[in-house]
Amino acid sequence: KSKYDKALKAIEMALKQHPFSSEVLLLKASVFFHQRHYKKAFQQLKEIEHLEHSNPEFQLLKGNVFVQLKNMHQALESYSACLSMAEDDRYEFVEYIASYLVTTKNYKEALPFLEAGFEKDGFQFGLLYDMVITYEKLGYYNRLEKLLINGLEDDPFDAIFWNKLGDVFLRKEDTEKALDAYLYTIAINDSLTDVFEKIARLYYEKEDFANAIRYYEYLLEKEEFNTDYLLALAYCHYYAEQPQTAIRYFKRILLLDSENAEVYAALSLAEIELDLIEEAIKHLDLAISYDTKNTSFLLQKANLLAKLGFDGQAIELFEKKCYEQEYHTELCKVYVDFLIQTVFNVKIALIIEKMAMDKKIFQEQLHDFFNEFLEVNAHEIHGEQKQKINIYNLMTRLIMSFSLPTE
Repeated sequence: KSKYDKALKAIEMALKQHPFSSEVLLLKASVFFHQRHYKKAFQQLKEIEHLEHSNPEFQLLKGNVFVQLKNMHQALESYSACLSMAEDDRYEFVEYIASYLVTTKNYKEALPFLEAGFEKDGFQFGLLYDMVITYEKLGYYNRLEKLLINGLEDDPFDAIFWNKLGDVFLRKEDTEKALDAYLYTIAINDSLTDVFEKIARLYYEKEDFANAIRYYEYLLEKEEFNTDYLLALAYCHYYAEQPQTAIRYFKRILLLDSENAEVYAALSLAEIELDLIEEAIKHLDLAISYDTKNTSFLLQKANLLAKLGFDGQAIELFEKKCYEQEYHTELCKVYVDFLIQTVFNVKIALIIEKMAMDKKIFQEQLHDFFNEFLEVNAHEIHGEQKQKINIYNLMTRLIMSFSLPTE
């Protein structure tokens, strides 16, 4: 039996001797509350309200029950009554109410109680930490920054506060200050893995790949099979123009996750840097096979084929997939973009005009459609007449999905 079941048994024994004891009945309501039987607790409180309504402990419990029953208005009334009845221990009730409201994620309602308690006790740790959480959850970042700085003046070796301050700076897009705060954090406490991750990510975003690699390698020592760290290291080395090392990390990931399409596609990019073309194409094909709906892999392969001078194969790759129902619209948009960048020399506006005439589509609809992925009149298309016909047919298929004018 749980400790609450045992407590109820003891309470029932006490009630046999003192059946009208409001003190024992209040205790019974408290046990129901801790068992999460909130309606039972509320019913028990109603039965003794005429006897205990001036007891701050009664009003406190009643407020807590109302919080759990989602009646915040009544909860706040009960808390107010509790504080008006409390005397020397009033601020203990204030801090308890504030903490309970934070615990139950009622941050807006908790704030005035926190501020009242803070006025008296200042940098008392539990209260201060609840205030930090509340400001953060309510998005009061300027107040939070000031609070954290004041807290760190009182205790400059509080790693949690340095970490939170870094988060505030990061939210304000002050990455240099954020990085400094995180570095202070790990100088105080080097067991906070999530802070090492933040530092590594910031260095990566700053394109300081040497430092990013240093921190990701440290993290990898702690978790050698963490694919997120392996992937980050692979990309760091790739962007640091170290494709051979990048390839080693990509292949380590594939040993752990042999059907990871993103990694196959990234691996092919590194292989292209080393002129390993056959390997690159093979791995792109694997990426396409493992993630058939990702059009970026098809575009990557088409661009590679075009770069190698195999325009026909690139076009054939798209033509085949564009006719498959599941790919139709999204992939055709990518195909058009590819054709514009590579092989055609007719202005888009002329094709749009002819299609509008031939297919009787509203000119406005047509322009809206193409404006999603083309800068009309800004691009030129290059190539032979046969290719011009291909793109005309492709665009026609796209337009057929539009509604025709109603009579």
